[in-house]
Amino acid sequence: MEKTTYVVGKGTDPNARKGAGPAATVPSKGAPMLVIGVIAVIAALVALAYLVGIMR
Repeated sequence: MEKTTYVVGKGTDPNARKGAGPAATVPSKGAPMLVIGVIAVIAALVALAYLVGIMR
């Protein structure tokens, strides 16, 4: 009898997924618009701070 350190049962066999491909095939939608918006606002604030620093 083979000794194992894992529980054998439905869904627990470590060899069951060999060659089955990826677990999820959801296409990437890219960065959410909220993240892009926050980055744009931060960039605008940095540019504004830079310009204010030059004017002084």
